[in-house]
Amino acid sequence: MSGLSPQMRRLVRRGMSPEKQRTAAPERSPEETESRAAKREERRLVREFWSKQPHGLTLDDLRCVRVVNLGHCHLSNDDGLALASQLTKELRQLKELHLYGNRFNDGAMQAFAAKWASGATPFLTRLHLGHNAIGDAGL
Repeated sequence: MSGLSPQMRRLVRRGMSPEKQRTAAPERSPEETESRAAKREERRLVREFWSKQPHGLTLDDLRCVRVVNLGHCHLSNDDGLALASQLTKELRQLKELHLYGNRFNDGAMQAFAAKWASGATPFLTRLHLGHNAIGDAGL
């Protein structure tokens, strides 16, 4: 085994060991199994969410996401209108929305305000809107 790196030697030794110690998977209750499946589905939705363009968001993509960071994504006002159209009361998990550094103006902010006035994203605690083109009407 000369000429192999120490890490490679360890891997080879592990593969050559006579007894492979396999531990049985612990017994899980149905609730825990269901919880783990829900978490896997949430992670899958998050991966899908980030792979899409902002104007392609759907309610299913946003349902399990806790933090949406779209800061400095060069989003236009139309992207803001599209994102605002996806906000609903069912987005209870969404806690933070980062929209700073984009090109949103008063129209997009009025659309967001109308959605929030109707009760969309009821548990939103942080909203970052800095460095956008929001005027008095948007505020």
